[in-house]
Amino acid sequence: TGLQCLIIGKRGHHGVNGNMRFRTLLETLASLDYGRHIIFEYDSLCLTPEIPAGVKDGVYGISFNDERPVRSFPGSKVTFDGKLFIHPPLAITRWTMLQVLDSMSGIPYSSFHGFWDRWLGMACERRSIPVHCFRETGLGYSRNTISRAELPEACEGASKGTVLFHGVKSKEVLQAIVD
Repeated sequence: TGLQCLIIGKRGHHGVNGNMRFRTLLETLASLDYGRHIIFEYDSLCLTPEIPAGVKDGVYGISFNDERPVRSFPGSKVTFDGKLFIHPPLAITRWTMLQVLDSMSGIPYSSFHGFWDRWLGMACERRSIPVHCFRETGLGYSRNTISRAELPEACEGASKGTVLFHGVKSKEVLQAIVD
Protein backbone atom coordinates (compact mmCIF):
# COMPACT_ATOMS: atom_id res chain seq x y z
CA THR A 1 0.00 0.00 0.00
CA GLY A 2 2.93 2.31 0.52
CA LEU A 3 1.58 3.18 3.98
CA GLN A 4 3.88 3.21 6.97
CA CYS A 5 3.36 0.31 9.38
CA LEU A 6 2.35 1.84 12.73
CA ILE A 7 2.21 0.23 16.15
CA ILE A 8 -1.14 -1.30 17.14
CA GLY A 9 -2.31 -2.89 20.36
CA LYS A 10 -1.85 -1.57 23.88
CA ARG A 11 1.64 -0.24 23.13
CA GLY A 12 0.24 1.82 20.28
CA HIS A 13 -3.13 2.79 21.74
CA HIS A 14 -2.02 6.36 22.20
CA GLY A 15 1.08 8.39 21.57
CA VAL A 16 2.56 9.86 18.43
CA ASN A 17 1.74 6.66 16.48
CA GLY A 18 -1.92 6.87 17.54
CA ASN A 19 -2.32 10.31 15.99
CA MET A 20 -0.22 9.38 12.94
CA ARG A 21 -2.35 6.29 12.37
CA PHE A 22 -5.58 8.30 12.60
CA ARG A 23 -4.33 10.98 10.20
CA THR A 24 -3.21 8.26 7.75
CA LEU A 25 -6.67 6.72 7.97
CA LEU A 26 -8.35 10.06 7.19
CA GLU A 27 -5.95 10.75 4.30
CA THR A 28 -6.63 7.30 2.83
CA LEU A 29 -10.41 7.65 3.14
CA ALA A 30 -10.36 11.19 1.72
CA SER A 31 -8.51 9.89 -1.35
CA LEU A 32 -11.38 7.52 -2.17
CA ASP A 33 -14.32 8.47 -4.33
CA TYR A 34 -17.01 8.22 -1.65
CA GLY A 35 -19.09 11.04 -0.22
CA ARG A 36 -19.07 9.84 3.39
CA HIS A 37 -17.52 7.27 5.66
CA ILE A 38 -18.20 5.67 9.00
CA ILE A 39 -15.19 4.88 11.17
CA PHE A 40 -15.17 2.23 13.87
CA GLU A 41 -12.57 1.31 16.47
CA TYR A 42 -12.06 -2.14 17.95
CA ASP A 43 -14.48 -1.35 20.78
CA SER A 44 -17.27 0.35 18.83
CA LEU A 45 -20.20 -1.08 16.94
CA CYS A 46 -23.44 -0.28 15.15
CA LEU A 47 -26.48 -2.50 15.66
CA THR A 48 -27.96 -1.57 12.27
CA PRO A 49 -26.56 -2.27 8.80
CA GLU A 50 -26.77 1.37 7.69
CA ILE A 51 -25.08 4.63 8.57
CA PRO A 52 -27.61 6.71 10.51
CA ALA A 53 -29.57 9.00 8.21
CA GLY A 54 -28.95 12.69 7.91
CA VAL A 55 -25.13 12.74 7.86
CA LYS A 56 -24.18 16.01 6.21
CA ASP A 57 -21.13 18.22 6.74
CA GLY A 58 -19.49 18.10 10.12
CA VAL A 59 -18.23 15.29 12.30
CA TYR A 60 -20.80 12.92 13.78
CA GLY A 61 -19.80 10.83 16.75
CA ILE A 62 -20.32 10.43 20.46
CA SER A 63 -18.82 13.71 21.60
CA PHE A 64 -18.05 15.09 25.02
CA ASN A 65 -17.11 18.54 26.29
CA ASP A 66 -14.87 18.36 29.30
CA GLU A 67 -14.23 21.61 31.13
CA ARG A 68 -11.85 20.12 33.69
CA PRO A 69 -8.36 18.68 33.43
CA VAL A 70 -8.64 15.04 32.47
CA ARG A 71 -6.40 12.22 33.56
CA SER A 72 -5.67 9.65 30.88
CA PHE A 73 -5.59 6.80 33.41
CA PRO A 74 -5.78 6.43 37.21
CA GLY A 75 -2.82 8.02 38.94
CA SER A 76 -1.69 9.95 35.86
CA LYS A 77 -0.92 13.65 35.97
CA VAL A 78 -1.52 13.96 32.23
CA THR A 79 -3.99 16.69 31.30
CA PHE A 80 -5.41 17.89 28.00
CA ASP A 81 -5.80 21.43 26.68
CA GLY A 82 -8.81 20.87 24.43
CA LYS A 83 -12.29 20.48 25.81
CA LEU A 84 -13.83 18.41 23.02
CA PHE A 85 -13.27 14.73 22.32
CA ILE A 86 -15.19 12.46 19.99
CA HIS A 87 -15.61 8.70 20.38
CA PRO A 88 -16.39 6.43 17.43
CA PRO A 89 -18.37 5.31 15.61
CA LEU A 90 -17.75 8.44 13.55
CA ALA A 91 -19.63 9.46 10.44
CA ILE A 92 -17.94 12.06 8.30
CA THR A 93 -18.27 13.44 4.78
CA ARG A 94 -15.27 13.61 2.47
CA TRP A 95 -15.50 17.42 2.42
CA THR A 96 -15.42 17.59 6.23
CA MET A 97 -12.54 15.12 6.31
CA LEU A 98 -10.51 17.45 4.08
CA GLN A 99 -11.26 20.36 6.45
CA VAL A 100 -10.21 18.29 9.47
CA LEU A 101 -6.98 17.22 7.74
CA ASP A 102 -6.16 20.82 6.91
CA SER A 103 -6.76 21.87 10.52
CA MET A 104 -4.67 18.96 11.86
CA SER A 105 -1.67 20.22 9.87
CA GLY A 106 -0.91 22.76 12.58
CA ILE A 107 -1.30 20.37 15.51
CA PRO A 108 1.78 18.23 16.36
CA TYR A 109 1.37 14.45 16.41
CA SER A 110 2.51 14.52 20.03
CA SER A 111 -0.47 16.68 21.06
CA PHE A 112 -2.96 15.29 23.55
CA HIS A 113 -0.55 12.49 24.39
CA GLY A 114 -1.57 10.78 21.18
CA PHE A 115 -5.25 10.37 21.99
CA TRP A 116 -6.71 10.84 18.52
CA ASP A 117 -10.25 11.46 19.83
CA ARG A 118 -8.93 14.63 21.52
CA TRP A 119 -6.68 15.53 18.57
CA LEU A 120 -9.74 15.35 16.31
CA GLY A 121 -11.70 17.48 18.80
CA MET A 122 -9.02 20.18 18.73
CA ALA A 123 -8.96 20.16 14.92
CA CYS A 124 -12.74 20.71 14.93
CA GLU A 125 -12.51 23.44 17.57
CA ARG A 126 -9.79 25.32 15.66
CA ARG A 127 -11.82 25.48 12.43
CA SER A 128 -15.29 25.65 13.98
CA ILE A 129 -16.16 22.39 12.23
CA PRO A 130 -19.61 21.35 13.44
CA VAL A 131 -19.67 18.31 15.71
CA HIS A 132 -22.95 16.44 15.99
CA CYS A 133 -23.40 14.12 18.95
CA PHE A 134 -25.15 10.78 18.46
CA ARG A 135 -25.66 10.58 22.23
CA GLU A 136 -27.85 13.70 22.20
CA THR A 137 -30.13 12.15 19.57
CA GLY A 138 -30.44 8.89 21.52
CA LEU A 139 -28.51 6.99 18.85
CA GLY A 140 -25.21 6.72 20.74
CA TYR A 141 -23.85 5.43 24.05
CA SER A 142 -20.22 5.64 25.09
CA ARG A 143 -17.86 4.97 27.96
CA ASN A 144 -14.12 4.38 27.78
CA THR A 145 -15.02 0.87 28.91
CA ILE A 146 -18.63 -0.17 29.51
CA SER A 147 -18.47 -1.77 32.96
CA ARG A 148 -20.82 -4.32 34.50
CA ALA A 149 -22.34 -1.49 36.56
CA GLU A 150 -23.09 0.49 33.36
CA LEU A 151 -24.37 -2.49 31.41
CA PRO A 152 -28.04 -2.10 32.45
CA GLU A 153 -28.00 1.50 31.20
CA ALA A 154 -26.37 0.49 27.90
CA CYS A 155 -28.86 -2.37 27.40
CA GLU A 156 -31.80 -0.10 28.19
CA GLY A 157 -30.50 2.29 25.54
CA ALA A 158 -30.31 -0.55 23.02
CA SER A 159 -33.92 -1.50 23.78
CA LYS A 160 -34.99 2.12 23.21
CA GLY A 161 -33.22 2.62 19.88
CA THR A 162 -29.60 3.34 20.70
CA VAL A 163 -27.62 1.68 17.90
CA LEU A 164 -24.09 3.14 18.18
CA PHE A 165 -21.87 1.99 21.04
CA HIS A 166 -18.31 2.70 22.15
CA GLY A 167 -16.47 1.00 25.02
CA VAL A 168 -17.43 -2.61 24.27
CA LYS A 169 -14.33 -4.44 25.47
CA SER A 170 -15.63 -7.81 26.58
CA LYS A 171 -17.68 -10.65 25.16
CA GLU A 172 -20.11 -10.29 28.11
CA VAL A 173 -20.84 -6.63 27.29
CA LEU A 174 -21.12 -7.31 23.57
CA GLN A 175 -23.54 -10.20 24.09
CA ALA A 176 -25.73 -8.23 26.52
CA ILE A 177 -26.04 -5.25 24.14
CA VAL A 178 -26.70 -7.39 21.06
CA ASP A 179 -29.31 -9.52 22.86
